[in-house]
Amino acid sequence: MNYRPLLFTSALAIVCIVGCDASTDKHRVQEIPTIETPFSVEAAVHRLKSAYPKAEVKVKQNRIRRMYGSMSTGNTPKEAADKFIQNSASAFGISESELALDGESTSLAGTSGLNVRRLSATSNPASASAESNGVGLMYDPRTGKHKFRLYRYVQHRNGVPVYGAGLRTLVREGDTNEVVWANADVKPMGHFAASADAIAPVADMEKSLQALESADASIPAPTGFARVSQPTPTVFAGLDDIETPRMAMTYTAEAADGIGAWTFVADAATGDILHVESNIHGDTSPGEGSDFDISGTVYASVNSGLNAMECSGQEIVPLPYLHVTASSTETTAAAVTNLDGQYSLQMPDSSPASVVSEINGEYFHVVDDR
Repeated sequence: MNYRPLLFTSALAIVCIVGCDASTDKHRVQEIPTIETPFSVEAAVHRLKSAYPKAEVKVKQNRIRRMYGSMSTGNTPKEAADKFIQNSASAFGISESELALDGESTSLAGTSGLNVRRLSATSNPASASAESNGVGLMYDPRTGKHKFRLYRYVQHRNGVPVYGAGLRTLVREGDTNEVVWANADVKPMGHFAASADAIAPVADMEKSLQALESADASIPAPTGFARVSQPTPTVFAGLDDIETPRMAMTYTAEAADGIGAWTFVADAATGDILHVESNIHGDTSPGEGSDFDISGTVYASVNSGLNAMECSGQEIVPLPYLHVTASSTETTAAAVTNLDGQYSLQMPDSSPASVVSEINGEYFHVVDDR
């Protein structure tokens, strides 16, 4: 089997999947009809497979979460990504108008100053902002170009962002600019109407402290907060499991007596804490120093058959026994991935660090002899 490392960290997800396309149609446009109500995952998978017969569809917890293989194409990578969103959003249980390319915005009336960019496959590439080029991945020094472009779309409802919800597409640059991978974490919300004016002007600090006191975390709860941000509206519809959508607000706060910093999601009407996550990941337990952990998972794109690499199906699997290193201006740390491809690197402080993984490990060493 052919392995290619995919290193997932909090900063960036790098994915490499190569499909095989024998189609003579340079830029395919598959129309996927709107999914009937109630939403049927089985019907959505069937329509996606009919539109993209050379793509694989992965379902998790009764939701379509991932696709890879041969999908939409376009004159530019961004056009291909936009076409995939426009033609496939309904199969994920949402409307394409709910997705906006991250980093680009145009004011929408009636959204209290919030910004959302509507998709436009006919936009002039020459006038697009830098964000419309996506994130370049796998730079090829021989050509001076990246092999892939990653585009991230954020889910909104009535101009209000949906917390943690969005969709990413990976486009292989070339003559056809083909979408070869898509990862979705979107929230079908029916007829729920969001309102940016439905949040409290200030956050409830008492409820925020109570939420941290009851949380099981390595960073202890503070006695008070400093530098609390202004709450911004969001729609909360659950995390891994979909919940009934509700208006909420997000804000950040830092500990007044320590190093802690958190992002809170609170009910817009009551201020009750719906979700909290630490913005600092580390172990500061008494007597154990103050090491900071960088953790993640390394995946590989693996040929699932015996055909040539360009014509085989691919699947994403964890890559075990791999060497992973992290380097900052002060120190270097190393780790080996476990059977699930997971690693944890201990750093002495929270300084920025670069995490690198190559196809070298405890039991193998791969050399690219091109």
